Amino acid sequence: PASNIYDVATSYSNTAVELVVEKTEFWVLIAIHFFFSFCFRFGIVEVLHKDEEFYMPMGLLAILADLASFFLCLYLEHCFERYLALYEHTREMIHLLYRVCQDLRIRLATPTHNPHMVGAKRTTMRYFILGVNLFFLWLGSGEIAAEQYDELLQRGLIKPDELAWIASYEGYAHMIVLDWAITACGYGLGDLKNRNKHLRAFAGLANDIRAKMYQIDDMACMPLPFQYFQVMNLMLVINFLGWAYGMGMYMSWLSSFIFCCTLLIYASMKELAACLSDPYGDDAVDYPLREWIMEAWRNCHHFLECHAPDMTMDPRNYEDAPPLWQGRSDLHAPEHFVHFDWQP
Repeated sequence: PASNIYDVATSYSNTAVELVVEKTEFWVLIAIHFFFSFCFRFGIVEVLHKDEEFYMPMGLLAILADLASFFLCLYLEHCFERYLALYEHTREMIHLLYRVCQDLRIRLATPTHNPHMVGAKRTTMRYFILGVNLFFLWLGSGEIAAEQYDELLQRGLIKPDELAWIASYEGYAHMIVLDWAITACGYGLGDLKNRNKHLRAFAGLANDIRAKMYQIDDMACMPLPFQYFQVMNLMLVINFLGWAYGMGMYMSWLSSFIFCCTLLIYASMKELAACLSDPYGDDAVDYPLREWIMEAWRNCHHFLECHAPDMTMDPRNYEDAPPLWQGRSDLHAPEHFVHFDWQP
């Protein structure tokens, strides 16, 4: 936001303008406009006047332009609100991984009841992260490519035997992996007292993650109805063709410049809305899911493996502990904050 307005306006890389310029339909409309423009300028077609049959009344075309602007802005607003809602649900699901990590540290704190507890904690956390990662890979295209499985294998998130089983599974792999996480957690709990209580807590976290997955999947699969999108595109096409013909009748070259700018702005807004409607891909506005997953994996690793320093277990730290605020000891709440007069 603090960047120079001209630098931002003239940006090209990773913008909606770049996506529009790469489309054939944009250049087809430009060619149609300049075809009519050259025909009128070089006398191939006589310049039309207001009382002639094929004169384009730009004032009447403005009615369709206003309708197209309204539909396009409404569509863009809906896509942006949906984009923010999906962002919130996606971040909440990733934050649930931190809750899993915290519960693993608390509920599986001592290895005395099970010598394999440390390995079970690591395996449980790995399965939770793997399940979330598989869900996002599947959500982007509806299937997981072999290259993506190989990348997970190289990262160490999945083992070869697990990969072979998941690759042959016809259902939702991310759901099964969450069940694996609960099984590994139960193995780590061993014969611990209140084992079922702790296991239900982890099952509740897995169900919370599943609920977020279903919610995100439902929202991603339910954009605006196609009928609305079709009407909006119909109005845009009519306006683009009308502007290409109408502005081509003017003798000023500025009319061609205005047409190109108008076409670029409207097409960019439509392209931006389309990108916002599907944020689980590789577009510039899509969520950085790879970075988010790697960040959660790295933080959960450090949180799960770190140990409290010895000083935190020293009883002397809790004797005569100073107040949190040591700057001023005379800070008190105003009298009217703590004493209320209830008399009418």
